Amino acid sequence: MFHYSFFYGQDQKQAVERYIVILTVLEPKFEIIPLDLTTVWLTPEMMAQWHSFATQVWSDMEAEENGTRMVRGRTDCVNQYGPCEMLRACWSHFYDESLMGFDYVKVQRN
Repeated sequence: MFHYSFFYGQDQKQAVERYIVILTVLEPKFEIIPLDLTTVWLTPEMMAQWHSFATQVWSDMEAEENGTRMVRGRTDCVNQYGPCEMLRACWSHFYDESLMGFDYVKVQRN
């Protein structure tokens, strides 16, 4: 939600100070369902800290994309939903794309 709040604030040229989470149903009947009625308050300090963290992550992602940094690894490869979908890429194929082709389909981006 920090991401949405930050960029919506940028678009509107004023800081977002709070949000709530809602679900908007378009069909068959339009309705707005509040998922959590708790208002989350955002301070300028919180947004600045989030932005500094996000800027670093975006920089890392760009370096991974252009091949100047190895892809970040994680050691918590299983959560409450099961194993990570990239488990074999990390621990069986060791990021070797020639081996990953047996388990994954590479999608070209525009």
